Amino acid sequence: MANNLTSNPWNLDTASTTDLHPVGPVFIGQIEFYDYTSDTDTCTLTDRNGVVVWKGNGTSDLQTVRSGMIGWTLGLKLTTLSAGKVLVYIK
Repeated sequence: MANNLTSNPWNLDTASTTDLHPVGPVFIGQIEFYDYTSDTDTCTLTDRNGVVVWKGNGTSDLQTVRSGMIGWTLGLKLTTLSAGKVLVYIK
């Protein structure tokens, strides 16, 4: 499967250095890290300049990890995804 940016939330399952929102800023309501397999699994999302927007770490009970409100960011990249999927809620 490939990253799906055609709906809200964006459903991401492939890490890349490509900016997912290359035109202007984007408002992120929340990010969720789910469907991972170990408490050592991680995901990292950065802005287009490489500044970390959010880092998700798996938990031992394998429950969905939520970010809370993120706000405005200039671009977005899923730079690390060891396992699982990421939902990005755009406002």
